Amino acid sequence: MLTFLLLLAALAYFSQRTNPTLEHFRAHLTALGRDRLPDGTPPAQAGVSASTRTASGAATKVGRFFQRLATATTPAPDIVYESYQVCSIATVRYVTGAEATYLGWFGSWWLLSEVRVKGSGAATLVGRGSNDRSDDELDKAEELKQTAVTLKGERAYVRAARAYEAAGKAFSQVASTSKSDAQLAAHEAGGCYEEAYRCFRQAPDGSRMADHQAQSLEHAVNCFLRCGTSGESRAAGLLCKLAELECAQVSSEEERAGASPGGLRAAQIYQRAAHLYEQAGDGRHVYTKLREAETAARFGHYTHGVHAYDQAMDVLRHREMDRLVLPQYLFAAGLCWMAVGAWGRLDGHIAKAIDMLPTFEGSPQCVLLQTLYECAVVGEADRFNATRATFAARTHLEPWQLRALNAAAATVDIEELR
Repeated sequence: MLTFLLLLAALAYFSQRTNPTLEHFRAHLTALGRDRLPDGTPPAQAGVSASTRTASGAATKVGRFFQRLATATTPAPDIVYESYQVCSIATVRYVTGAEATYLGWFGSWWLLSEVRVKGSGAATLVGRGSNDRSDDELDKAEELKQTAVTLKGERAYVRAARAYEAAGKAFSQVASTSKSDAQLAAHEAGGCYEEAYRCFRQAPDGSRMADHQAQSLEHAVNCFLRCGTSGESRAAGLLCKLAELECAQVSSEEERAGASPGGLRAAQIYQRAAHLYEQAGDGRHVYTKLREAETAARFGHYTHGVHAYDQAMDVLRHREMDRLVLPQYLFAAGLCWMAVGAWGRLDGHIAKAIDMLPTFEGSPQCVLLQTLYECAVVGEADRFNATRATFAARTHLEPWQLRALNAAAATVDIEELR
């Protein structure tokens, strides 16, 4: 019994030590793509007879195309990797809709299951890739990508990023000149530029390479947008990363001063991302709209922020689960109206908020908005300042919300109110 337990413990320890990583799976998938299609069919059996391949040489082109298909439809974001200490599970979702699940154990990967999509097999692909020039350009792009993969494995992140950029540019040229491989090449180009962004970010001095990261993200977005509706959600996700990068470049001094140009650019990028999500029918559009509103308000662009809040809340009010978070956004929108001195609009906003969410009435946030509105209209300057200070002392407020309250006080002519 003791021997068995020791053996079991040793097995568990060795399994944990040899549990394959995501990077190991990427390398495995890359190697697998050299001789298998996304559905697992060897190119040699892809509907072209041996005699035809020998006689015409078409097999070389078809084989190259299937090799491109296998590698182009497995970008990093389409891989779902889960580690369970002693083993790992990786699921790959291809552009065609095919899906494969792999088990990683003892440093190796085994195929557990796969889903093939009717109409995406070899029979529908034979005859494409017949342009020799296009084939050569794709081969060159693939070589550049493999170089980048190797450099990333060696942790030479800056060199890898440059190689990914070169591969992305090469795939983009194919997308511009080839009709048959245009969408596939554009998707692959986007994946290369996205990997370039990741490598720049992982570089030892990545914090000083924000411009390079932003440029790679912009190229990736443009490439995925060339893939039609299938690339809109992917592009929107990258735009959100670009917005985060833009926010990080705003200094604390600029943020405190308000009306930061960088903050406005970030909010506008979120706005574009939300629009793409909405076009793609992706439910993340409303949450991206909220990020747009919060970003605009955080950096002092209150008018932009309040309009984005209104658009998001018009959607959230119809979602039962999301109604729980409505109060904080109703309050934030009210602060934005106060910060720009739009007291009349604030009164209308309070009425709309109570109509939208009756439970908002009587809440501390609603009472504050109503009290400050009354003070501003009646001219009770001391009460205005005392109420503002008391609420700020008792309630946790974000830095931008404190600045909004201070800006609201500045819009009231205290001397006139006295």
